[in-house]
Amino acid sequence: MQDQDSVITVRRLYNGYFGNGKVNISNNGLINNKEYSLVGAQDGSHGVVNVTDKGHWNFLGTGEAFRYIYIGDAGDGELNVSSEGKVDSGIITAGMKETGTGNITVKDKNSVITNLGTNLGYDGHGEMNINNEGLVVSNGGSSLGYGETGVGKVSITTGGIWEVNKNVYTTIGVAGVGNLNISDGGKFVSQNITFLGDKASGIGTLNLMDATSSFDTVGINVGNFGSGIVNVSNGATLNSTGYGFIGGNASGKGIVNISTDSLWNLKTSSTNAQLLQVGVLGTGELNITTGGIVKARDTQIALNDKSKGDVRVDGQNSLLETFNMNVGTTGTGTLTLTNNGTLNVEGGEVYLGVFEPAVGTLNIGAAHGEAAADAGFITNATKVEFGLGEGVFVFNHTNNSDAGYQVDMLITGDDKDGKVMHDAGHTVFNAGNTYSGKTLVNGGLLTIASHTADGVTGMGSSEVTIASPGTLDILASTNSAGDYTLTNALKGDGLMRVQLSSSDKMFGFTHATGTEFAGVAQLKDSTFTLERDNTAALTHAMLQSDSENTTSVKVGEQSIGGLAMNGGTLTFDTDIPAATLA
Repeated sequence: MQDQDSVITVRRLYNGYFGNGKVNISNNGLINNKEYSLVGAQDGSHGVVNVTDKGHWNFLGTGEAFRYIYIGDAGDGELNVSSEGKVDSGIITAGMKETGTGNITVKDKNSVITNLGTNLGYDGHGEMNINNEGLVVSNGGSSLGYGETGVGKVSITTGGIWEVNKNVYTTIGVAGVGNLNISDGGKFVSQNITFLGDKASGIGTLNLMDATSSFDTVGINVGNFGSGIVNVSNGATLNSTGYGFIGGNASGKGIVNISTDSLWNLKTSSTNAQLLQVGVLGTGELNITTGGIVKARDTQIALNDKSKGDVRVDGQNSLLETFNMNVGTTGTGTLTLTNNGTLNVEGGEVYLGVFEPAVGTLNIGAAHGEAAADAGFITNATKVEFGLGEGVFVFNHTNNSDAGYQVDMLITGDDKDGKVMHDAGHTVFNAGNTYSGKTLVNGGLLTIASHTADGVTGMGSSEVTIASPGTLDILASTNSAGDYTLTNALKGDGLMRVQLSSSDKMFGFTHATGTEFAGVAQLKDSTFTLERDNTAALTHAMLQSDSENTTSVKVGEQSIGGLAMNGGTLTFDTDIPAATLA
């Protein structure tokens, strides 16, 4: 069909039914189809349709019935649309049956396929390439890799666009394998939800590859019941302003990688949910690296009790920005901030282990048990709160400077299972923290520098354990006079070092400290009296008196684990001749 006035109207078009066939529609030529068309119908056949130079392949009527095109039904089929060619049809399927292979190419500006849905690899193999400003408009549900044997692939490049309109889904890997690659200015736009790995056997992959490429959808579910992977790199943009789910259902596993200055944006000025959930009912993983950015209003890691979610913000300029931040909502969630990666909490509050039986862990640097790494940062946060589940705040970083890693936000929460774990580096707590649970100084140096007037120690009411590689440094005060009284239970065999603002400031223990500490209490700038609770606290511990410390031994027998004088002053509050004997 090669001329403007050339028109053929057919009921059904079979192209390459048993053998080879080719149809060329060009130079304003028109073919009207009343029903369906098979291109490459039988196994071993090969059919080609070329629509070029303003040619038009038009399917009459409305609705899905009898307006479909199979490109590669059981054989091999090709549909090529270029140079302002146009196709208007019902649903187009490339690679219908297991033996079917279909290839669709749409290229050049004003070359358009408009249909009621696009399926690539129903049970066979299907591919679609949209490039050089070609356009595909799907006004119905579309899929890549529909059946378990189906394999579908779409490449959108050099200004090509795929639009999925109306209230329909796009699924990459329904029960089969689907791959969508977007590069060199390619664009995908959906007015509804996109699924990757919909059913248990489904595997879906989305690759956004450069700064001029984008993917816009109302919501995205990565690993619904199956497996989904999203890679956004080299400055590309993924927009899903309704929501983003990673690991949607129990068998679902989803991974999203945002890297190299790319953006995943879930924020909008509208009232849409703007919700990011990593591990909804399944397993979710979000990696933000090498300057990648993710922006959401609400971020929840491990939403349900059997879910698992891991988020890693790794590298300079890597950013997770959110208004609300829950780590371990009801399941097991982990957030790691490392190598200068940043969490910006616009709402000011971070919650760890929100509801039972959740476990929510926030790692600064590296996880507990791993090699220490450079720390990441939290900005605009006013507090980190342990919830009703188990909250764990881990410091395992490489900042060993005198200034240390500064923690200004409040650590709070009445959680008996809550833990602050310090494994490596130098960390400074500046707030009058009020958390319960445990403080575990496993290694490195934890400095308490809070100054309060209400008896708050900077470690809340937690039980404090200092392991032998660890050091707890107390520079704080618990009253307006500048004195410090440790009201926490104290255990372990590590080093507790006390250096108050001046040598006349009092340091002391309480009955709550107990008698289990077996490490060293190194007293620098301070005044200490050896009696009652102070003596009991050192039953198994070494007391080391350094310069600018004065320790007064009160009347009676004071029995402690050991005494080391290192420039300090020891006085005895007793009568002669006992003093002489001493």
